[in-house]
Amino acid sequence: MAPPVNAAVVPGKETEQRRCEEILYKKGCTLLDCGKKCYEKYMNKGGNGKCISNAEMTRYACYCFWNC
Repeated sequence: MAPPVNAAVVPGKETEQRRCEEILYKKGCTLLDCGKKCYEKYMNKGGNGKCISNAEMTRYACYCFWNC
């Protein structure tokens, strides 16, 4: 018979999760395509693609964010 396992949860102590980012392409971003490419590349790390505009809001780049 195996000995009992004890576990404790300490309130207020959370593990800090770092987020990494990569620009998948710099112009012509469509949300559906960006999200799909990011997810496929980093599916095991929670990949999430977003279209982010430049300062002039004339072009959108595909940014991929995932858990490092």
